[in-house]
Amino acid sequence: MLFLCVCGPINVFSQANQTLIASTDSFLNTLNSEKVRKTVYDFNDPLHFKWTNFAVGSVPRPGIAYGSLSDQSRLAFHRVLSAMFSSQGYLKTTSIMALNDILNVLYESVFDEKN
Repeated sequence: MLFLCVCGPINVFSQANQTLIASTDSFLNTLNSEKVRKTVYDFNDPLHFKWTNFAVGSVPRPGIAYGSLSDQSRLAFHRVLSAMFSSQGYLKTTSIMALNDILNVLYESVFDEKN
């Protein structure tokens, strides 16, 4: 699930910060108002501390599902990740996302077998 915490006004001192802010704004501009409401939370919101890595479906997660994004939104989201992480960090993050997709397929297949 996608989940952004907004800390309030951000002082921009470096090009990296400007790139991250611009890519985040571009991503949010690809979303409709309902998805923005489900994606952007105040930094002090209690949901900020409710992150989980349990299988999708076993625990409700705040935010919007990556799979619900349009192609334009997905591309913009990957630009945010690229601005946020080093190339190695981006690779690790996208690898974890792919692994979660595999685990979700396995989880669904086990669930379907039981029903």
